Amino acid sequence: MNEIKNLRVLVIDDYTYYGDLFRRKIESALNETIEFHFAVNANEGLSKLQSRRYDYIFIDACLEGCGVKLPDGYEIMMGAYLAELARKFTDAKLIALTAWDLSQEDGKDRFDAILTKPVLSKSIEKIKSVLENA
Repeated sequence: MNEIKNLRVLVIDDYTYYGDLFRRKIESALNETIEFHFAVNANEGLSKLQSRRYDYIFIDACLEGCGVKLPDGYEIMMGAYLAELARKFTDAKLIALTAWDLSQEDGKDRFDAILTKPVLSKSIEKIKSVLENA
């Protein structure tokens, strides 16, 4: 695992309050300051991950109302589609943030790990585990 110190993290979530809450929970739990960047939609997230190197990218699986129809007619969750696109530009660990139980059809396989929302204080051990094993 990367050292917890000096990590650069991108959180892509259209609910801005949640992104800041997530940052505070992680920094408090790890007792470290981590460089966080935020994006509120897929386009902004893609732009940021193309312009900087990140260690971890947390993506809301149900970003922008959830589904996007692919050219072949298949529908996938927007967060999973963004993760698929992100693989072309980054080697960062991609972690889904979701309140849902992701299935293969939802794009579960496009993420290195899945973290269930809401991220509560009791979820901190799960976050540490995800950062260590993603």
